[in-house]
Amino acid sequence: MISIKTFGFLSKASKNARSSNLLLKTFNSNHMRSAFLTLKAFRDPDYSRPPPFDYLTKSYINETPFYDRGLKRFDENTKFIVVEGNIGVGKSVVAKKIAEEFDLKYFPEVNMDMKYITEHGYDLRDMDPYLPERMQSVDIKKFYANPYHKAMPRLQIEMYRYRYFQYIDALNHVINSGQGVVLERSHFSDFVFAKTLHQFNYIRKEMLRYYLNMRDETAKKLYHPHLVVYLDAPVDVLMERIKKRNIPHEVNSKVLTKEYLESLDKHYKEYLDFAKVKSVVKTLDWSVPQDLDLLMMDIEKIDFDRYKKNESQLFEWRNLDQTTEGNMRKLRRTLTLDLRNLIFPLYKEDYDVTELFFGPEEINEYLTLREKVPGEKYLMGFDPEAGDKTLFKTEKRTYHWRNILKDFLREEICAIDSSIPV
Repeated sequence: MISIKTFGFLSKASKNARSSNLLLKTFNSNHMRSAFLTLKAFRDPDYSRPPPFDYLTKSYINETPFYDRGLKRFDENTKFIVVEGNIGVGKSVVAKKIAEEFDLKYFPEVNMDMKYITEHGYDLRDMDPYLPERMQSVDIKKFYANPYHKAMPRLQIEMYRYRYFQYIDALNHVINSGQGVVLERSHFSDFVFAKTLHQFNYIRKEMLRYYLNMRDETAKKLYHPHLVVYLDAPVDVLMERIKKRNIPHEVNSKVLTKEYLESLDKHYKEYLDFAKVKSVVKTLDWSVPQDLDLLMMDIEKIDFDRYKKNESQLFEWRNLDQTTEGNMRKLRRTLTLDLRNLIFPLYKEDYDVTELFFGPEEINEYLTLREKVPGEKYLMGFDPEAGDKTLFKTEKRTYHWRNILKDFLREEICAIDSSIPV
C-alpha cells in the first residue's frame, strides 16, 4: 500500500481525489502505471529501482542486454521532459521544480564549459592568446559583447553539437537508470537561434544552410521528449526581466534588442508546431509566473498513454517492446556501439563554409597546443600525465562522446579533411 504524504497546498477534497488516483495507478496494469507522472511525495517511500547499469565505467557489448534488461528499471516517472522558452522567461526555476517534485535528474542549459573545461579541470580557452582570432574559443558572453568577432559564426554550430551531446547523456541516463530527466532547451529547438542569427546577418546563408543540413541529418536519430513545457511571455515582459536580473553580459549587450527577441519568439512558435508531432506540448502563459505547486499537479494529470497505436506522439517511447526489449537493445546500441555514427555527421566538411574549416598549418598549431594540456593526449581515464591510474587498464573502454571527439583528433581525420572539432 502506498504511504500517502500530504502537501500543504492540497485541499481535503483534492487529497481524497488524489488517494483514489493513487489506488488506480497502484493496482491497475503496467500500462496504466506508466500513463501518469507521480509526485515524489506521493510515491511509496520504500520504493527503489533496480541498480542502474553504470554506462560511464562499463563497456557496453552486444551481449549486455541478455544479462541487463533496461526496461526493468522503468516506472511511471521514467519520462524525458524539456522546458523551452525565450531568453529571460524563467526556464531554470520551472525545470528545477519539475525535477525536484518528480524525482528526475536535472540537466542545466548547455554552455561552452562543456566544450572547453576538460575532465581534469583544465580550461582550453586559455589557449586563445596563442591562436589566430578565427580559431579562438566561442561562447555566449563573447557573442553578446562582439557578435562580429571572427570566431563567432561557429557559436551556434557548437551550441547545437553540445546540446546534442547533452541529449545523448540524458537519454543514456534514462535508459540505464530508469530515472526521468528534465532539460532546459534541446537540440530540437536550437534552430530558432540559427535562423535569428541569419536574420540579423550574424551568420551567412552558407552557414545557415550547413547548420540546417547538419540538423536534418542528426536530430531525427534521437528519441523526442515525452513532454515539452513551453513558457510564453510577451517580449516587453522579457526585456524587463532581463533588465531586472541584471546579468552584465546581457544588459550591456547590443544583441538582445526587442527585435532580436521577437524573432526568437516567432521561430519558437514554428518549433512548437514541429514538437507537437512527436511529443506532448504544454504551453503556459508565463507573463506572470504561475503557482509552481499547481503547475506540478497539472503536469501530473497528463495522460501519456492516451494516444492510439499508430499516432505519432510518443511513438518511439510507446514502441519500446515490453516483451523482447528489441527496441530497447537497438536504442542502447545506438548510444554506445554506434555512437560514432551519431556524431560524425556533426563534423561533415563543406568548403563553402570557410568559417568552420582551417588549413593544415592552423590545424597543426592547434593540435600542438592541445597536446600540451594534461589529459588531452589520450582517451578519458588513460592519461598518466593527468593523474589517471593506468596500471592493468585494457583497451576495453566506455563509449562516450568525449572519447569519440578525441578519436577524431588522434586519427587525424580532421587534419585530412580540415574539419577539426575546435
